[in-house]
Amino acid sequence: MADPTGDLSLLTADPRVLGAVVAGAATLAVFASSKIYDVWVTAKVKRDNKRRLINALYTEIGHNKEELIKAVQTSPSTAALMRALMEDDRRTVHMVYAKNMRFFEDLKSELHVLPAALLGHTVKFYNCLESVYAQMDGFERESFKTMTPAGKRATMENLIDKMLEATALAGMARGQFEAHFTHLRD
Repeated sequence: MADPTGDLSLLTADPRVLGAVVAGAATLAVFASSKIYDVWVTAKVKRDNKRRLINALYTEIGHNKEELIKAVQTSPSTAALMRALMEDDRRTVHMVYAKNMRFFEDLKSELHVLPAALLGHTVKFYNCLESVYAQMDGFERESFKTMTPAGKRATMENLIDKMLEATALAGMARGQFEAHFTHLRD
């Protein structure tokens, strides 16, 4: 039977063999290290991108919520609007609310990184916001201008209700973000 230590000593006795073994081991170590580093960098980039997406959406939803609250608070009552429209039927209703959907629109393809509960609340909020925009755009249409005073009042009240709904959905979405991501709780 062959002596295993003798075979090992044969490998280490020849410097060429020992050099080849050491070079092979070093090459394998460098290759493995580079692959581990690549995996680590890729994971870090994904984590950083996810964090940026989360921060951007969270901030945008908060900004929209503040703007909605401001728009509702500064809007005259529907009764005051109706009096103004009755005094002069050529007047039109005008509400200003800036559309703040840049990050949501730009990052739609990245939304899959959000937890399911967050995704649902986020999409509901932005869908409601789209409805607010659509109703505001409706004030400029001829069909609104030819509505009865009661129809105009109902439309305006519906818009305010939709803005309040969007505000509530924004609060729920931000609450979900804060529940899932501790860095947003400050």
